[in-house]
Amino acid sequence: MRRIIRATAVGSVLASFLTLTLPAGAAHAAPPPVTNGAPPAIALNHNNEGGAQRLEVFVVDEAGIAQHSWNWDDDDFHHWSTWKPLGTAHFTGGLAAVRRADGSLEVFGRSTDGFLLHNRRACVAPWEWCGWERLRDAQVIGSPAVALNASGVPEVFVHGLDHRLFHTVATGAGREDWADWTPVGGPAPMRGSPTVTRARNGLDVFIEGTDRHVYNTFGTGSGYPPFRRTGQIEGQFHDGRLGATWHTVRDLRLPVVMTAGGLGGLMTRQVRPGTFEPWQGTFGNLRVESVTGASDRRDGAAVMYARFTDLTLRRQRITDHFVDGWDAIGPPRDLGKFSAPPAVFALPSGRHCVFGRGLNGTLFYTCETTTRQRDWLPWRPL
Repeated sequence: MRRIIRATAVGSVLASFLTLTLPAGAAHAAPPPVTNGAPPAIALNHNNEGGAQRLEVFVVDEAGIAQHSWNWDDDDFHHWSTWKPLGTAHFTGGLAAVRRADGSLEVFGRSTDGFLLHNRRACVAPWEWCGWERLRDAQVIGSPAVALNASGVPEVFVHGLDHRLFHTVATGAGREDWADWTPVGGPAPMRGSPTVTRARNGLDVFIEGTDRHVYNTFGTGSGYPPFRRTGQIEGQFHDGRLGATWHTVRDLRLPVVMTAGGLGGLMTRQVRPGTFEPWQGTFGNLRVESVTGASDRRDGAAVMYARFTDLTLRRQRITDHFVDGWDAIGPPRDLGKFSAPPAVFALPSGRHCVFGRGLNGTLFYTCETTTRQRDWLPWRPL
């Protein structure tokens, strides 16, 4: 199997002596890890039975070791396990995680020598991890992306050595059951990491091109057509960190895309399959630095979560007809400072949980307690 990308230098670790002053949460038996600055990967764990919505969170610590913690006794996310290392492999960048149809979890990450590694739980017993191994001997740039495709099987996307996007699809239940790496969407050269969201019974894939425009392709399992530019962007947007999710338009799930540029960020969305609105600013008094998104399954809104230049995290609801203003996440008195992009997970109930890296490098979280992001738990350290 040919290598599709060479290893690159490990990114520098963000460090700070400052701390995030937020309410204390449940104590861990050991100090929580200082994370490397990449957003965590999040999935529902294999104990999700009887209505319990239990999350498992994966981070890379400042030494490059993957660690994980999981919620273990209630739906209010007050109690989490001690952080535990997930093997001895060393990583750079962020991890990606997915829950397979059989309930097993699989985690992906770029090792410090550039190879894409994967680790799966339910190797022998449901709670045992198989260990890290290379996925088809691929070397990657940046962080991988993974999602369940239209057939409900994991599909992994990576930035290749020739700066094209590649993907592989799970072909069975075994650890080695993966298709060969194939290019996605034609020859459009890319920078950064891919962004993938599920919409219209398939996967919408977004990349930033080397010309600093955003490109999109959509696949349902039978291949991906060439990338298409999502519309002209006036000026130059910031850093290529894209956030994408879907919103409902006339019973269709269509993607919304936002990038970190300008005051309040730049946004476009599909108005019908294949057709995007012009990019426009969402406005606000602060510049967006990074953004991610999650859908609201109860009313079809897209909800974008962003980190701003004042180091706060805020969210914005986008529907077919309206774009709300940016609101704080969590109780107003708990507005904290964060040193890395946010991560968000949409629970089956529709509630959202948001995770952010505090200024001391540890992870904090809050979860929605009522509908439509009106009420949240206080921010707590994890």
